[in-house]
Amino acid sequence: MYIKIIAVGKLKHKNFLSLAQDYIARLSHWNLEIIELKEAKLDDTEKRIERDAFNINMHLKNDYFNVILDEVGDEMNSKKFAKFMQQKKDMGDKICFVIGGAYGLPENFKQKFDMRLSFGKMTFTHQFVRILLLEQLYRASTIMIGKDYHY
Repeated sequence: MYIKIIAVGKLKHKNFLSLAQDYIARLSHWNLEIIELKEAKLDDTEKRIERDAFNINMHLKNDYFNVILDEVGDEMNSKKFAKFMQQKKDMGDKICFVIGGAYGLPENFKQKFDMRLSFGKMTFTHQFVRILLLEQLYRASTIMIGKDYHY
């Protein structure tokens, strides 16, 4: 399975970086690519989020099922997410997950995606969302093969 994660900003905290590396190693059976984009450093928030969207858009491909992580997206439990991933794998789809920066992304940009996915109504830092996504990808992979990690 081919999965790309496009994330605005780097993982700055050493514990986040360590966790990310651990999950990436656990997901070595999947072809996982992570693209880290520099956060736009503009004083105007609207211009900043527009620039982040422009930079992300340069890495999006039409032959992927593109998913944006968004607080108003669809919520799934882990088993439903695993089922979604299994369906995409069975169909031979490549999946791209996008994580915006600290200020979010423009609404008109979000509407271009095949799916919006939410980890709940609470607000999380974009760095923490990346760890949550990696953990859920690993959890989905274990559910898909019937491994005990999920239970």
